[in-house]
Amino acid sequence: MTLTQSRARLIMMGVALLVVALLAAACAGGGQAPAPTQPPGQATAPAAATQPPATQLEATQPPAQGGGRPLDLPAGVDADGNFYLGDPNASVKLEEWSDFQ
Repeated sequence: MTLTQSRARLIMMGVALLVVALLAAACAGGGQAPAPTQPPGQATAPAAATQPPATQLEATQPPAQGGGRPLDLPAGVDADGNFYLGDPNASVKLEEWSDFQ
């Protein structure tokens, strides 16, 4: 191998190492969102002054949509060992199947 070939190989290895390092740094972003900013001239009010007490807040806002399962649905395991959520004798049933390979 000539000197120019070994120098070219060394340069290519250095460039590849640099690309890998940059990709690793970009993927390790830290996972924290930046703090929200306010337009200039607006003062921040204390949280206690802007929000009503918890009892008023719960009474004035509608219940949250989605997210968790409703608390009034029965859940359990039937005699065959199948898990259910809702009426186990319902006329329409949804079955979920997946195959992990």
